[in-house]
Amino acid sequence: MNRIILTLLIAFTALLVSAQSDYYKTDSTILIGAKIIDQGAYLNARECIVERGNQKVTFTPYEITEYKTRGKVYVSKEIEKNGEQKRFFLERLADGEVSLYYFRTRGGYTFYFQEKGSELTALPRRVETNGKKTYKEILDQNLEECSYTSQHLRIVRYNKRALSGFFNKYNSCSPVPFSVTRYGLIAGYGNFVHSIPGYSKENLLREFNFRKHPQFSVGAFTDKPLYRDAVSLYVALVLSEHSVSGFDRVNDTDLDILTNSVNLQLPMMIRYRVYTHALTPFISAGGIIGYDLYNNTRIFQTHFEQDVITTNKVQFNVPDPNLFLGFSAGAGMEYRLNFRNRISIEIQYLNMLPLGKNRYKNILLGRSGFQLLTGINF
Repeated sequence: MNRIILTLLIAFTALLVSAQSDYYKTDSTILIGAKIIDQGAYLNARECIVERGNQKVTFTPYEITEYKTRGKVYVSKEIEKNGEQKRFFLERLADGEVSLYYFRTRGGYTFYFQEKGSELTALPRRVETNGKKTYKEILDQNLEECSYTSQHLRIVRYNKRALSGFFNKYNSCSPVPFSVTRYGLIAGYGNFVHSIPGYSKENLLREFNFRKHPQFSVGAFTDKPLYRDAVSLYVALVLSEHSVSGFDRVNDTDLDILTNSVNLQLPMMIRYRVYTHALTPFISAGGIIGYDLYNNTRIFQTHFEQDVITTNKVQFNVPDPNLFLGFSAGAGMEYRLNFRNRISIEIQYLNMLPLGKNRYKNILLGRSGFQLLTGINF
């Protein structure tokens, strides 16, 4: 009994180490912790170079069956190349009842898939004999064990990430769509306030009371998966309009500020999702760059003396171009309409500070507030 337990512990330790370290295998042995040189997809498919001290040993797909470098696993498989059957190292992208492999050539790449106990099947983008049969039709005809296959095929694309997601979902027969790069439109309404950043040297507006003002915004976004299905890079291009007023009273003089601006914003955020079947909550956080396409800011000084009221425009400079840097964070919910389209709603906080070259003479106004965003992807 003790020997069995010891054997299981050794086997478990070996598996744990092999999951984290580079290795290579033959039909009978496995060497874990080898230093394998990553040569890129093309050369990795043709040879495995192991560094041993000051020497480098090269293995072909006929000498070892599998190796791993930088988290990528390459398996020796026989495929047809230029009318001949040859062995290459194919990168394994999905492992399960049906495995997916990737082979890089000088002119492009090809995918292969293999069901357990079956032959390796090529998955070209289009069948060369007639050019009409696509990879989606090949998958639809060969993978019939999961009832969600046809739905997943609606969003799959001929690239590593999308096909990996497709096969992982097929192996688990999950009804939840895999993540793909999505594009869409957004619209929002917010409540913002202007302020004087601490580094501004202009004292004229230091005591101003700025009223909160509404902000309407429209834009477009792209959402690119980064890690599994949960983490993505969310980048948007948003156009917003600001109309603001502020005031201050100094002795018998009123100071009023009126500013109208159109701002182009580029938020770049990391988005984390918790996937469910229909509703998907998420949180987002990241940086934002802003640029005023239009800025018309005016300050008026009104002086009261007995029955005489005098109003003059105060001369000052507005930075041109008026750039902003800041951060944004929010939380929201997505609702899946179908396998491709989703609608979302999000509450987001923005804080943008201006970048002025001359902080002694320029009027610098920061912007911060909350906004409600809605979006739909295509």
